[in-house]
Amino acid sequence: MTLPSAYNPNIPQASDLLSVSQGNLLNNFGAIQALIDVDHVDFANTYAGQHNKVSLVNQASLPVFNPLGEIGLYSATDATTSQSELYINKTNASGIVQVAATESVLGTVSAPTSTTPGWTMLPSGIKLAWGIGTGSSSGIATVTLTGGQVFSTAMLSVQCTTSGTLGSLTVYDVKLVSSSLTTNTFQVYVVQIVGGVASYSSQPFTYLAIGY
Repeated sequence: MTLPSAYNPNIPQASDLLSVSQGNLLNNFGAIQALIDVDHVDFANTYAGQHNKVSLVNQASLPVFNPLGEIGLYSATDATTSQSELYINKTNASGIVQVAATESVLGTVSAPTSTTPGWTMLPSGIKLAWGIGTGSSSGIATVTLTGGQVFSTAMLSVQCTTSGTLGSLTVYDVKLVSSSLTTNTFQVYVVQIVGGVASYSSQPFTYLAIGY
């Protein structure tokens, strides 16, 4: 398909004859058609005016939106994943925020496994982070989140689950020290119970942290 020449907003002039302007007018109609055909249903279709898809140009800098209440979508390179991510410009209780809604561990690790520390953003701005920690036989153990797992403002809650060898009769328990939550660390005690006797353990456990 041959694309029309650039759209000319300066025709027709008051002094133009139709026979003179016809080529320019036809070119403008073609330019408008070519513009509509990008991501849109064509004029003559039942769904004319609707989108086939939405393509967002990656922004070199954060776009400027109007004050509180306006929601915007745009694409920008995310500082954490170094990938183009879908951003949501939205308003929360403290003002306007930019949420990298598609940011996740999949932007940095192509095939994460159950042992890969990871995270994902939710469109609301809430983040989920998960991974595996290890208890301490001497008592308290500190888990440090890294990379995209780190929360920018606060870690709100952590759920921990101990894991053991299949068939083992040893009972393990993990207790979160709730006052220890920071943006990138939390602390736990892991206890093993054998024959009714409890002691601290270096048994691994999984965690799911929630924050923003």
